[in-house]
Amino acid sequence: MNLYLPNAPGTYALQLRLNNPIERDIGKLGRFRFPAGELIYIGSAFGSGGLQARLGRHLQHPGKYHWHIDYLLPQAQTVGFWATTLSSHLECRWVAALTTLPGSSVPARGLGASDCLNGCPAHLLAFTNFDQQVINDLLAQTTSEVSNQEHIQEYQMIRTILPAQ
Repeated sequence: MNLYLPNAPGTYALQLRLNNPIERDIGKLGRFRFPAGELIYIGSAFGSGGLQARLGRHLQHPGKYHWHIDYLLPQAQTVGFWATTLSSHLECRWVAALTTLPGSSVPARGLGASDCLNGCPAHLLAFTNFDQQVINDLLAQTTSEVSNQEHIQEYQMIRTILPAQ
């Protein structure tokens, strides 16, 4: 699969799909039940290799579990992702925006948010009413608001839908 993944730092959101509900142990967090349907995991890639390294790792599903999301990826279909090269950390703002949508829920309290300083319930959300366009618009709007507040003019906003697995 030949994807454009910038090596710049940034924030990303993975769109995952579970065809059936599953129960799964997530590291030290415990065992959780995940509903069938659409999930979004929000993360950041401000380390070495930026978005290219982090998204590339998630998309390849390496067998080694390092992050909470690694425990769920083998059972989920990765449908696509959103990413931005805006230099601000947007994970918590994206989570806050997405939790305002009707039908959003937190299936695994703390997942992806163990180092969150803003009190996010999790950085993984489930959706009973998944509207791709509404989510596209909401993430783009939230990113644009932050870039305007911080007077950052140059950044990319990427939306990629992956081929069916």
